[in-house]
Amino acid sequence: MLEFIFSRRRGILLLVVIVGAAGFVLLGELPTTLYPAMRKPRVQVTVSHPAYTASDFYESYADILENALLGTADLEHLEARYRNGNTRYRLEFDWGLDGDEVRSRVESSLAPVRNSLPEEARDYRIAAWRSDNPGMLSIAVFSTEMEPTELYQLIEPVLQGPLSRVHDAENVTIINVEELRAEVTLDHDAMLRYGLTPSDVAREVQAGYRPLSVGTFRNASSQYGVRVEQGIDSIFEIDRIRVAAFGDTPVLLRDVADVSVRYDLPRQIFRADGARSVMIYAEPKDGGNIRRMSADVAEILEAAAPGFPEHVQYRFLVDPADFIDTALGNVIFAAVLGATLAMGVIILLLGEFKNILIIGLSIPLSMLLTFILMYMFEISLNLISLGGMTLSIGMIIDSSIVVMENIHRHRRSGGGRRVDRALILESVREVRSAVVVSTLTSVIVFLPLPFTSPITAAILGDLARTVIFALGSALVVALTVIPLLAYYLFRGRLESKKSVAARLSEALLGRMTGAYRASLSALLSSRTASVMFILGSFGALLALLVFVLPRVPMEIISEPDSDKVVLFFSNSETEDGEELMAAIEPVEQELLERYAADLESLFVQIRSASSGSMILSLGTSARRAEVEAELGVLYPDSAEWRFRVFPWDPAAMPLPFLWDFHLQIEGPDDLVTVQLIDDLAEIMRESRVYNRVATSPSPSQAQELILTPRREVIDAFPGYSVSGLVGIGRTILAGSQAIEMTEGRDTVSVRLVYPDGAVTSRNDFESILVPYDGRGVPLRHFFDVRQRTGPTEIVTEDGERSFNVYGRLPGYSSEDLRAERQAQAIELIQDTLRLPEGYSYRVLNPRLEVDNSINSLFVALVVSLLAVFVVLTLQFNSLRVPLVILLTVPLGFMGVILALFLFDSTLSLNSLLGTILLGGIVVNNAIIMLDFYYRNGTAFDTRREALLQAATLRFAPIIITMSTTILGMLPIALALGDGTNVIQPLGISVSGGLFVSTLFTLYMIPCVMNLIPGLDATKRAHKRASE
Repeated sequence: MLEFIFSRRRGILLLVVIVGAAGFVLLGELPTTLYPAMRKPRVQVTVSHPAYTASDFYESYADILENALLGTADLEHLEARYRNGNTRYRLEFDWGLDGDEVRSRVESSLAPVRNSLPEEARDYRIAAWRSDNPGMLSIAVFSTEMEPTELYQLIEPVLQGPLSRVHDAENVTIINVEELRAEVTLDHDAMLRYGLTPSDVAREVQAGYRPLSVGTFRNASSQYGVRVEQGIDSIFEIDRIRVAAFGDTPVLLRDVADVSVRYDLPRQIFRADGARSVMIYAEPKDGGNIRRMSADVAEILEAAAPGFPEHVQYRFLVDPADFIDTALGNVIFAAVLGATLAMGVIILLLGEFKNILIIGLSIPLSMLLTFILMYMFEISLNLISLGGMTLSIGMIIDSSIVVMENIHRHRRSGGGRRVDRALILESVREVRSAVVVSTLTSVIVFLPLPFTSPITAAILGDLARTVIFALGSALVVALTVIPLLAYYLFRGRLESKKSVAARLSEALLGRMTGAYRASLSALLSSRTASVMFILGSFGALLALLVFVLPRVPMEIISEPDSDKVVLFFSNSETEDGEELMAAIEPVEQELLERYAADLESLFVQIRSASSGSMILSLGTSARRAEVEAELGVLYPDSAEWRFRVFPWDPAAMPLPFLWDFHLQIEGPDDLVTVQLIDDLAEIMRESRVYNRVATSPSPSQAQELILTPRREVIDAFPGYSVSGLVGIGRTILAGSQAIEMTEGRDTVSVRLVYPDGAVTSRNDFESILVPYDGRGVPLRHFFDVRQRTGPTEIVTEDGERSFNVYGRLPGYSSEDLRAERQAQAIELIQDTLRLPEGYSYRVLNPRLEVDNSINSLFVALVVSLLAVFVVLTLQFNSLRVPLVILLTVPLGFMGVILALFLFDSTLSLNSLLGTILLGGIVVNNAIIMLDFYYRNGTAFDTRREALLQAATLRFAPIIITMSTTILGMLPIALALGDGTNVIQPLGISVSGGLFVSTLFTLYMIPCVMNLIPGLDATKRAHKRASE
C-alpha cells in the first residue's frame, strides 16, 4: 500500500488538498448546539375541570383516562396528579422517538374517550412537557419616548408574521402590554326577580350573541342565504344581549349582571434596565437548533429596526445562543491551547523544526477529515462532540509521533546514508503494526457504548463517534501523508550539524532515558523487588477503591457555569402587579447602581400580584458565586418580603431532577397514608437529616360537602333536575364558559361568574336560592348535605396510587454521605414513626437512572477490555502476553480515582467515559514496548537485557505520546472558561489515569515479563526451542 502511495505521491497530495478544502467548507455547514440531540419525548396532558374536586374527578374518570393513556405505544412512564379544578398527566416515552409522533399518539389515545368526559374537561391541552429550562429566548423592546401600549401597536404588526415563520421555533410570542378582558358578574338577586337561573342566562347568551342561520335556496339566477338578524357586532355590546322577557319588557344581560369590557394590564409586567418593556419570547422546537433560531430572530429584528423610530430599542435578555457561542469558543480555545502545549513537548523532546512541522500538520489534516465524517453522520458541533475532539488532540498526533520518531531515529543512526524512499518505508514498516493495533485498541473501547443505558448512549454517543472519527483519520494521515511529507522534507544527506534545539532535546531525552534505564535495571535485577513492586501497586489500587472511590460524588453530567443569577421575591401586602412593581423598584435601582460595572442587563418580571423575579446577567461566571452570596446577605426575609437567590442556566442540559432519598408508604386507607407521609416529612425536617424534604402527593386536605339528592322533592319541582341544580351550583362556585369572540386581533373568552366571596361557608352554599314560581327555594331543600375531609391532590404512577417522601442533600453528594444519611433517616423512622397495622414502607433508589447509567458504563468497560484482549491476542498470537498488557489498565484507575478526588470532581458519565477510553490508551504503551521486544528479542542473550533495550528504545515515544495527550487535555481538566466544566471530569480522568498508568507501565510490564516463564523472546529461548 505504501509503495503504491509513493508511486502516486503527487496525486495523493492533491487528493489531500481537496479533502482538506472539503472539510473546511463542511465545517461551516455543521449545526451548532450546546448539547447533542437527546430525544426522550415527554408529553403533558392538562385537563381543566373547575367543578370537580380531586377526589370526584379521580373516582369518576381516572380509570377511563389512565387506561387510555397507558395503551399508548412505547410509553415508558405515566404520572397523574389530580387536583381540585385540574388534572395533569405526564407521559415519558422511550429514547429516540420523534416528539411530534408521540404527541400524535397521545391525541389518538384520548380521542375515543373524549366524549366520555364532562363538557368542561373536553378541551384538554396536549403539549410537549419540557424541563424548566427549554432554551427560551427572551428579548425586551423598549422606548424612552413611547408608552408600552403604543410601542406594542407599533411593532406587533411588523414583527409577528416574520417571527412566526422562524423554522427552529416552536412558537414566538410578542407579549401584549394590555389585555382585552370581558367580565360578566351575575347578580343573583336580579336573576331571582326575573325567575332566571345561571344556566338560563348562559344558554341565552350563547344563542343570542350572533345571527341564526336558517339555510339557503337558489333560483335560476341567484343563491339566497336566510338568517335571523340578531346578536351584536362587538364584544363591547355584550351587555345588550337579550336573556329573557319580563312581560313586554326585554331583559338584557346588563339587567342581571355587572358587565365590564375593558383593556386592562396583563397579569405579567416586564422591565429591562429600569424601562417598561414589550417582551418577545421564542421557544425552540424539541431538538431544534437554538443557535440558528436566535440568529433568525436577530436577523428579523435587524431588518425591521430601520422602520422604527430611533428611540425604539431592543435587547436580548436571555439568549442561549450567546452561552452556546461562549461555551463552544472556550472549548475550542482549550483544544487549541492543548494542541499548542502538545507541540511544545514535541519541540522539547524531538528538537528539529521539520519534525515538528510534519507532526503539527497531522492535527489540522485529521480534524478536517473528521469534520467530513461528522457531516456525513449528522453530528453537530456541541460541548460533548468538541470535548471528544479536544480529547483527541493529544491522541491524534500519537500515531504521527511514533512514525516520525522512528524515521528520526533511523536518520540519526544512518550515518551518511541518504534519506530516500527505502529508509522511509523501512521506518514506517517497523512501527506500522504497532500503530494500527494501538489505534484499534483506542477505538474498539467505544463499540459497547450503543448497548449502554439509553441516557448514556444519548449523551455520550456524539463524543464516542467523534473520537472514533478523529483517531481513524489520524491513523490514515500517519501512515500515508506523514511518510510523504517526511520524504519531501528530508530528501538528501543527513545534516552534519545539529541545531541548538536538536542538541538540547537530545540531551534532555538522553538524561531522562538514562535515569529510566538505571532504575529499571535495578528493579529487574532483584526478583524480590519486582514482586514487592507489583504487590504494592495493586495494594494501593485496592486501598483507593475501598477508601477513596466511595467519597467521590456521582452525577449524570456536569452543568455548565452560568453568568446569570435570579433573585426571586414575593410580597405579602401588595394587591396587584403595578403595586408590586412599585414596591420592588428601590431594589432594582440599588442593584443597577451597585453592580453597574458587572451587569450586562437586569430584567424584572412580575408574575402575579404578589411574586416576581429579577435576572441579573453578569457577562461572565467569574463573579457569579460572589454576587449570589452578596444578594443573600443584602436581602434577607422580613415580615413583608420573601427573597430567594439561585443561579440560573438558560441552556442547561435537560436532565432529570434527582433526589437523595425516596420512601414509599402503602396502606389500605388513603387518608391515613397521606397523614403518615406528612408526619414522616415533619420528623425528617425537624431532624435536619436532609436539607430539603418534600411529599407527593401534597398532605394538605380540604373540607368537602357531599350532596345527596332528594329525588321525591326534585320531582315535585317541574323544570328542575339533579343535573340542572348541579349546573347552578357549578356556575356559582366556579363560573361557566359562555362565548368566545374576536375583537380586532384579540380573542376574548366570556365567562359567567358570581362575585368573589359570594359563598364562604357551608351555610352560604346551602342557602343559595333557586327561582321557582316567583319565589326562591334554598338549595338545601333539594339535597341532604354532609361534610367530610378529602385530599387536595391525588398522585398515581402507571395507574397505581402513590404516596412518597423525598429528601435532598445540598449539591452533589458522595455515595458514602448519601448512604450515611439514608441510614440515619431509616433509624429515625424506626424510632419515631409507629405504623398502624396493615401499613408498610419501603425505601426506593431515587438515583436508579444514574446508577443504571454508571453501571452500564462499567459493563461497557469490561466488554471493551475483552475486545482489546481479542485484538491483542491476534496481534501477539498469545494468550499470556495480552493478559500482561491488560495489567496496566487497572493501574490507570489509580490515577483516575486520585485525580477525581484531589480535583473535587465527580464520578459522571464523562469521567467514566474517560476511564473507558483510558482502557484503550494505556495498553498502547505496552504494545509499542512489547512489539519491539518480540521483533528484536532474538538479538539478545538474556531476557533482562532484551527487556531493558526494548523499554529504553521505546521510552522516548511513550513519554512524548503521554505528554502530548495529557497536555492536550490539560485545559479541559483545568476547566479554563465557561462551558468547559461540562467535560472537565473527562479531562481529569484521562489526564490523571494516563499519567499514573504510563509510569506504572514503564516498570510493570518489564517486571512481569521478566518473572513469568514462557514469555522469553531472546536468542537463548529460541535456541532452547530449536533443541
